[in-house]
Amino acid sequence: MKRETRSKMKGYLEGFIHGLLDNYTPKSAPSAKRRFVDFDEPAVALEYLKEGSYKPFHLALLPIEIIRISAFVNGFETSLGNAFEECARLFALERYPSALRGYKLVGELYADAETRIKDLLEDVGDNTIRNNYPDLVRQVVKTGDKLIARTRKVDLYLQDASGHQFFFEMKGPKPNKEQALSVTSRLLQIHAILHETPPMVQTFYAMAYNPYSDKVYRHSISLKYLDMKNQVLVGNEFWKLVGGSTAYKELLELCQEVREEKGKDIIDRLAFNLS
Repeated sequence: MKRETRSKMKGYLEGFIHGLLDNYTPKSAPSAKRRFVDFDEPAVALEYLKEGSYKPFHLALLPIEIIRISAFVNGFETSLGNAFEECARLFALERYPSALRGYKLVGELYADAETRIKDLLEDVGDNTIRNNYPDLVRQVVKTGDKLIARTRKVDLYLQDASGHQFFFEMKGPKPNKEQALSVTSRLLQIHAILHETPPMVQTFYAMAYNPYSDKVYRHSISLKYLDMKNQVLVGNEFWKLVGGSTAYKELLELCQEVREEKGKDIIDRLAFNLS
């Protein structure tokens, strides 16, 4: 990774952490009387008081510091996808002329293709056909009679110097059935709008890491409803395509560096309300 890229990425990650801390630390230190249940605490309001998530015994038994840290971790998990997207974009700018987040693809697809996507995904969902992603792509780029305007927003978009386009839906590594099928539908729509198959247009379900560590990825729902060979990039596979063979290792090392420099501040602000 270039020095400039590393500096930008580290700055982003530091800002990402501080932004979360600002959301989950109180504006003033709790008084001794309100130590266990402080209804002004952002963490409590977000996680333990909202309708459907009210947990009176958690509030009664746990110190506010524990509740605050738990809420911070939950918020971290929810927001981490944005951090992955930005780090991927910064990596990609070293290798690709164009690298964009939240890219909006505007075009036209054939009405028959849209219907075909819905039918194909119903078949895949019922597990009545083999989930072969390249075959699904070929079926939806066929011409039809009526063109209809469609817009598709994608998490990450890259274009190389030869005009090859890469579209990534960056999602969690353990999707449920509905999530797996909805991502496949969105990826197929991209091919239908552009009327192109690989290699000029390539679409992927991207997972930033493998939850099974260095072992073979084996989430059962993904294996059943996604084409792991042709449609999905897991962990190092994704980072290698975006940023090169060492990108995954470099990002982990950078995150560890940020933790070493900011870890004490995180603990101080969450547990002790020290700024």
